[in-house]
Amino acid sequence: MPKFYAYQSKSGGYIQTTIDAAPQTLQVAPSAEELFFELGFEYGDYIPRDVTKPLIMLGVLATKPHGRPKQELLAGIPQLAVDYCELDDDQRQTLRGYLQRRVADLTTSEYERLNEFLNEESPLEPLTQQPESPLEAADDRPPEPPETPPDVEIDLSAIPTTLRDRDQWLCWRTEKRDDKLTKVPVSPHDGDFGKVNDASTWASFEVAVDALTRNEIAGLGFVFTESDTIAGVDLDDMRDPETGRLSDRAKEIIDRLESYTEVSPSGTGLHVLVHGFVPDGRSRNDGIELYDSGRFFTVTGQQLPEAPSEIKVRHDALAGVHESYVARDEEPEPTPPQPSEESEISAPETDVSEAEIIEYGQRKEKFRRLWDGDTSGYQSHSEADLAMCVLLAYYTGDDRRLMDSVFRQSGLMRSKWDEQRGDQTYGELTIDEAIRIVDTYDPHLHGMDAAAPEAEIARLEPEQNATIEATVESVKSVPTDAIEQAGEFKDDTGQIRFVVWASDYWDPDVEFTKGATYRVADAWVTEYQGQRQVQINEHTAIEEN
Repeated sequence: MPKFYAYQSKSGGYIQTTIDAAPQTLQVAPSAEELFFELGFEYGDYIPRDVTKPLIMLGVLATKPHGRPKQELLAGIPQLAVDYCELDDDQRQTLRGYLQRRVADLTTSEYERLNEFLNEESPLEPLTQQPESPLEAADDRPPEPPETPPDVEIDLSAIPTTLRDRDQWLCWRTEKRDDKLTKVPVSPHDGDFGKVNDASTWASFEVAVDALTRNEIAGLGFVFTESDTIAGVDLDDMRDPETGRLSDRAKEIIDRLESYTEVSPSGTGLHVLVHGFVPDGRSRNDGIELYDSGRFFTVTGQQLPEAPSEIKVRHDALAGVHESYVARDEEPEPTPPQPSEESEISAPETDVSEAEIIEYGQRKEKFRRLWDGDTSGYQSHSEADLAMCVLLAYYTGDDRRLMDSVFRQSGLMRSKWDEQRGDQTYGELTIDEAIRIVDTYDPHLHGMDAAAPEAEIARLEPEQNATIEATVESVKSVPTDAIEQAGEFKDDTGQIRFVVWASDYWDPDVEFTKGATYRVADAWVTEYQGQRQVQINEHTAIEEN
């Protein structure tokens, strides 16, 4: 049977299998990868041919760019026996539902070939609603929304030099997720999934433009990073795509910023680019979003005629827009919720309310994106569900009831959450896995005091939660993806090693600089190879003095 896995140097899923005694590597489309997770498979699992054979017929498993045509692949797979299907009843129902939803993507001949397989080699019921012929579809079927509307094409010549000179370019394509079109970042190098936190998936402007010739690419995107001063303001649904008329709010903001502004791919929004830094706190409110790192903007080059053609320095104006339109309804930051000292990991109790959890989470960029239902950056919706639950496990101290209640209010919530998976629902299994990850990764989180007392470095002991004020003596290069940064802190009493852990589930928003002094609150002291070290995770608060 084929084995489902992901290359370490790639972000997408892959199937490795043997066809005609020859090894084959099949790339998995995002929708098929999510299907594997829904069926209960994980990376490294063997996938039955009852699943892979119809997916090859659909074209969501393919050898591109490796080159073996679909019919050759199918010819090398032996006929399957209906009585030996390796899927249980729930898996069969899930697979058939997926196939049925893809009927519209098939030609008539492909539909007939797939139904022949279901009739002769599979216990699944044949599909219904045969796809229309192209002529019938032209008369009756409403046109699919275009990936790049015809009136908002890319004008490469108008894109500011400031952007073109930076190797911070991605491409993007649209994918339908939960009946909604989503812009997904794509690496210009190979068409695989792009990441805003992985520069190896970015490219120069020229390479990104060359990638536009690929059919699946819809447009260009620019990544905001902490290494430059470029920031973006996204004004959503503030332009009439037919008349070009702007809303009053859009006019006010564009006038205040007075910098390069262009029309978004939908034609209904606007992007303003400036040199500046987004103030701390909320970054989005009522159709207005501000970003200066960790995100990408689609770029069209469709410059607004009344706006400057270059990106201007507008830090004060950007801060003013943030204060007037984004932070104006913001309440004072709540104290970060902490689990009770008496709580048990197996059945914790906490007096933290749902509102406090949500308010605190909104301070974190990752939480905000997940809360809004944004699954970009995750290989499937299920992985985004798990990432959100890991954050909730940390915020609530493993309170399953509170985790479930808050998750149900998020944009990630879907009917799958309550689907049975044996004795538990999908949601219960996801919460259990999130708690396991948090307890394994950072077990000292539970039963922490609200704030660790300040201590001198010489007095720090392993298995202690502490707050220190120290100068960065050194910063070292660490040859591992598990650690963001490492080095040594120093105060008047001594030195101690520090480690900033990387994680798939939270992004430590800190970068220490040699010679700078910081207050590091709620760090965990451990012992490694006979030496003390300070571990810094999401719960650690950092202030530069």
